[in-house]
Amino acid sequence: MSTEHERIRELLHAYVDGELDLANARETERHLRSCADCRGTEKAIRELRSALTSEATAYRAPAHLRRNVRAALRREAKSSRQILSPGSRLRREQRSPQFSSDSCFSKRRGQHEPTQSLTR
Repeated sequence: MSTEHERIRELLHAYVDGELDLANARETERHLRSCADCRGTEKAIRELRSALTSEATAYRAPAHLRRNVRAALRREAKSSRQILSPGSRLRREQRSPQFSSDSCFSKRRGQHEPTQSLTR
């Protein structure tokens, strides 16, 4: 391979992405007209670029996984609404993750009483 050929091969990605200045773009186009090997490489780069920028979903999660994730999100949203509702007896500090169902206590008149469980 000639040094010009090697130089053009190094420019092909930038050429396909439209990043070359006018002089280098014209030189690359001239080379592509006469070099089947580089045309093949350019075609492969364009196909790869098209596949990477396509808006089509490459993989779709299985139906059972989508159902499980949606159900878990609904349970979590429902749980969050119950804990954060205005009528909830839990105080802000009791909603903190540092409290577990075994260690949640409220202090009333010097006595420790178990509070409502955070887990279900």
